[in-house]
Amino acid sequence: MSDVEVKVRGDDRLAATLRRAGTDLDDLGAANDRVGSAVAQAARARAPKRTGRLARSTTGTAAPGNTVRLQATVIYAGVIHNGWARHNISPQPYLRETVEAEQDRIVSLYAGETQKIMDRVKGA
Repeated sequence: MSDVEVKVRGDDRLAATLRRAGTDLDDLGAANDRVGSAVAQAARARAPKRTGRLARSTTGTAAPGNTVRLQATVIYAGVIHNGWARHNISPQPYLRETVEAEQDRIVSLYAGETQKIMDRVKGA
């Protein structure tokens, strides 16, 4: 039996671009910022309004651990969002409702970012 040697051209480039893609997929910071911004904008439109302060305080940003933080920073935001039965304040969970309503958009933004990363894989 004879030995056969196969040399794959571009294997070094493939390995390098796959490593880079893995690193990029581990940190989707740019995509998280885009998702946070898009969802926060939709949440501001959905927020209950008396003065507009709750809506203006609503933000979405990339957070550690490859997550997005969606929040409203006015002191009464939690009471409005979750309600307070003892004070007859009904919940108005606009942040949660926005995330649910924007689910397809969120998936699309992440899919687009992932595709850009994978398109940079080159070699063999």
